[in-house]
Amino acid sequence: MTLSPEQNQKVEELLRFKYSEMRINAINLLMKQPKEQLSGSIRRLLTDKVAERRLAGLDMMKTIHNVEFLQDTYQELIPPSKIFRNRTRKKKC
Repeated sequence: MTLSPEQNQKVEELLRFKYSEMRINAINLLMKQPKEQLSGSIRRLLTDKVAERRLAGLDMMKTIHNVEFLQDTYQELIPPSKIFRNRTRKKKC
């Protein structure tokens, strides 16, 4: 089953939930996207206002870190993940 980019964005919206089976299934579904769409999803999630979605983006980054053919995608997504760290630090202060 292949989803359109619009449908993938609807799935991304489900990631506002903490630790539910729906969240795990949503991440698994998003991870099956073509490389370019996967990169876009992770980028959107890492820069989202909702902390749970940013965490989902980090979970997905952790997953692609060890996948050889996604190493270039991982490297290009490192700067947005640094934005996440800065955003989290500001909220703790």
